[in-house]
Amino acid sequence: MDVAERIKKLQANAETIRIGGKGTARRKKKIIHKSAATDDKKLQSSLKKLSTTNIPGIEEVNMIKEDGTVIHFNNPKVQASVPANTFSVAGTAEIKQITEMLPGILNQLGPESLTHLKKLANNVTTQFKASEDDDIPDLVGDFDEASKDEEKKENIFLGETFSFLVNCINESGEKVKEVAVKVELQTATQRIQLNCGLNIPSLESQASQADVISHEVKEAGQHILVCSVTYQTEKGENLFMRKFFKFPVTKPMDVKTKLYNAEENDVFDIFLEAQIENTSGMDMRMEKVWMDAASPYTSQPLQPQPVPTTLAHRDALQVVFGVKVKDEVPGEVTKIGRLDMEWKTRMGERGRLQTSHLERMVPGRGELILKVRIMR
Repeated sequence: MDVAERIKKLQANAETIRIGGKGTARRKKKIIHKSAATDDKKLQSSLKKLSTTNIPGIEEVNMIKEDGTVIHFNNPKVQASVPANTFSVAGTAEIKQITEMLPGILNQLGPESLTHLKKLANNVTTQFKASEDDDIPDLVGDFDEASKDEEKKENIFLGETFSFLVNCINESGEKVKEVAVKVELQTATQRIQLNCGLNIPSLESQASQADVISHEVKEAGQHILVCSVTYQTEKGENLFMRKFFKFPVTKPMDVKTKLYNAEENDVFDIFLEAQIENTSGMDMRMEKVWMDAASPYTSQPLQPQPVPTTLAHRDALQVVFGVKVKDEVPGEVTKIGRLDMEWKTRMGERGRLQTSHLERMVPGRGELILKVRIMR
């Protein structure tokens, strides 16, 4: 078969093959239009099966990503199911940088964000510079030296006096002036402006000035120390930098108390038993334990005070106080006083801890006491 015959045969086959046109079967394609309302109904149905409940009063939700960006929701609708470990956040989301949300987001950063927090401090430093001129002297606070051996530090306990050194070193080749250092301590509930005496009219190159700041720690939980420095170059440029340091404050001891009515006792009306357990993770020297009685109560220890004494970790000290009542109103809840404790750590740091007010329900008049004696 020659080439011409093959071409004729292919042309004849092509006439019998039809694509489209009259009489050809149509292709059926079903297009499904999905709406956001349908998806929302399915989501709400799934959440309802998990028995989620609405959490009102949520002003914002921030999801911090590994790269330091934040998914921010303003006034979202939040639903939660704790047994199912499920949380639903609905609202308009914005992608922001952490620098845009300072300082309000500081309390929301966990331990894993400490690296980003240090990088953030460096970014804040460069953000406030007027230009990138290499001739501008740079004032650096020697704060990082204290944080290099962070894990080797002693713990900071509730009731201790927290002392630290703030040291400003001019590492540039030029003199700077109008140097001012502000130190602020942030907790979960408040911001405390600490008294810092570093207000330096001028600071020569390679010179330094330092100040020791002390503060009595009265709140447990995460604390953030913020050190801010403002200064002026010889060219008259005002520059600013800030450093952040995060540290936890823990309770050094666990205190358990019990109150007993002193029956058949002519001296005292109440007995207070207290058990003090060392939970600091190290040896502690208990210096003094006493009861600060509130009016109309008076107290005194019933046994010689076993202090000063050294308590190892998880060791407990037991003390008993006798309380005398001058005048009470039957049926009322009254405050009988607080328990005070003073101690020293193995490094000599002194601390003092005071419990909340101990309360007692005053017995009503006319109560009967039944006593049974076996006669032989």
